[in-house]
Parts: sequence; C-alpha cells; structure tokens
Amino acid sequence: MAAMKAGLVSALTFVVPVLVAILGVPLLLDWVPPNRFYGFRTSATLASPQLWYDVNRATGGALLIGGLLGLAGACVIALVGADWSPERRQTVAFCWEGVCVLVALLAVAAKV
Repeated sequence: MAAMKAGLVSALTFVVPVLVAILGVPLLLDWVPPNRFYGFRTSATLASPQLWYDVNRATGGALLIGGLLGLAGACVIALVGADWSPERRQTVAFCWEGVCVLVALLAVAAKV
C-alpha cells in the first residue's frame, strides 16, 4: 500500500505541471468564451469580451510557461535529488511547481 501511494505521488509530481500547461492552451488560443467557471474571471473581464480574450490569452500563456517550467523543475529534481527521500523530492517538486505558476500568474495580474 505504501509503495502504491509513493508511486501515485511520484506520478503526480509530473502530471500536475502537465495539466497546468494543458489548462493554459485553450485560454491562450482564445477557445474559451467569457464564462463564470474557467478563465481569469473578474467583473471587468466578464463585462468586456475584448478584455476577456486579452487577459485570458496572457493567463493561458502564463499557465503554459508555469506548467512547463514546473515540469522541467520536476525532472531536474528527480535527477539531482535521486538520493533524497521520496517525500523530500516530492515536496521540493510541488513547491517549485507552485512557485512557477504563482509567479507567472502574478506577472499577468501586474499587467492587468
């Protein structure tokens, strides 16, 4: 059971940044119309379709970049931290992925 749990968490280390990147693609390509469920939703973006697409294009790019940087970091951590405990590797990888996405989204928010 413990080995299965460790394997699942190890897989999530790589799956989460890929999902973040994938979630950014439809926003980047203007495939998502204004809605209340998916995208950079504020009263201003919901009121203006042009602003919605501009802001969500930037948000999609940020998610894509953040996800790819998170994935690259997870790969580096897996190689560099080969002698670390699995818990330490996963914690460092998830923190790195979170920081990548947060910084990318903050960069978008600073432009808005």
